[in-house]
Amino acid sequence: MNSETFYVTHYIPDRYPETGLRVCEFLTARNPEGATEFFMGFDTARVFSQRDIESRVNGGLAVRLPIPAEIKPSEGVWVDKDRSVWVADYENPLKDKSRRKVS
Repeated sequence: MNSETFYVTHYIPDRYPETGLRVCEFLTARNPEGATEFFMGFDTARVFSQRDIESRVNGGLAVRLPIPAEIKPSEGVWVDKDRSVWVADYENPLKDKSRRKVS
């Protein structure tokens, strides 16, 4: 992985927790405005096209975030029981004072 900035554009819905937060997979782009290449998390080995992503969204396999959110390699994407989506520390999201709600 390089040091370029990544932005979360979509999350992959799985199960929502009854309490607390649950980590989920997510898609990223390096350029959030008009992105044409997407990645699973920070893995740039496999590139997904806009068409691939639209197919996932239309099939209910991915959910687009209203606004892409910058994410660091030490962070993950989390969901709560209300289906809110958060970016927070991967190791300890509940204690992360800089966690932010992105949807």
